[in-house]
Amino acid sequence: MLYLIGVNHGIQRPFRYELDEFEYYSDEEKKIFFGYIENQVAKLNNISFIAEEFSEDAKKHKLPKFSINFTLLENLTKNIELEHIFIDPSIEERKIIGIPSREEIKITLDIRGVVYKDSAEDNQIKEEQRKYDPIRENFWVYKIKPKLNNNENGLVIIGSDHIKTFPILLESKNIHNKIIEKSWHYL
Repeated sequence: MLYLIGVNHGIQRPFRYELDEFEYYSDEEKKIFFGYIENQVAKLNNISFIAEEFSEDAKKHKLPKFSINFTLLENLTKNIELEHIFIDPSIEERKIIGIPSREEIKITLDIRGVVYKDSAEDNQIKEEQRKYDPIRENFWVYKIKPKLNNNENGLVIIGSDHIKTFPILLESKNIHNKIIEKSWHYL
């Protein structure tokens, strides 16, 4: 069984950096999220792994001082002794499965220069990126499948924008799942 929690990806980073494209979360909110996940693991049935929509490559920022060594969930799994799995494809895996980079999409759309967050150009790029979500979501299944073959239960943390489509894909592959939270947020 897979238990799904939708999030804003900003909550996965241990700290905010000035170029963060995601919503800002305070240290207090991150502690609350950490506790929330710990409680879910304790409450749910025999969780053996936590998988998150993130990759090793996503930890490496193009500006080294903004790179991170671990995600919040990666750190949590060490504390509670669970396996951690990054399910999003790496840069190399994206090339192999046919998902263009943001820069490649920018070129295809003939967008030049700096693209500001939430600008018309940024929204156009994001819309084009969403066309590749089915490929990414199938890749996530590929990454998780070995655990399911062993009848293991997992907690899967994904972007809230996938919480409608990913469960449908899982059901189509006879993978039992339950949405725990459509879009976690600090109240």
